[in-house]
Amino acid sequence: KNMGATELSKTEVLARVERMRGEWMGDDYDMLRRNCQHFAQALCEELGVGQLPRWVNKLTPVAARVDDIRRLGKESRQAQGKRGTAVGDICRGAAIVGKGMRGASDEESRRLSDWARGLRAICGCSKIAYSPE
Repeated sequence: KNMGATELSKTEVLARVERMRGEWMGDDYDMLRRNCQHFAQALCEELGVGQLPRWVNKLTPVAARVDDIRRLGKESRQAQGKRGTAVGDICRGAAIVGKGMRGASDEESRRLSDWARGLRAICGCSKIAYSPE
């Protein structure tokens, strides 16, 4: 898809790109949360040419949510002094999220339905999507 032409002058485009240079430093790069797709979207907005097509940015938000869930599961596992794997951490994290969505107290044990509920939230397949904030 062609994003179209900007109505900005060459000088205005260069000034915006120069300003963005300070906002998009290599040290801030994150493969899932601040990557070239995010930069391309920000540049399109700066140039006033609209949004990137939805399909361009569709995968990384889901992958970032899976990584957030993995981290949550890993923190829980490590707090219990257990060893494990990334896949196990994702499953554990999904169950924690699903349990929270169910409104269960910390004392209640996790259920298989919590795991399924958490996975649906990660993928955005439920009415309430997971957000780590």
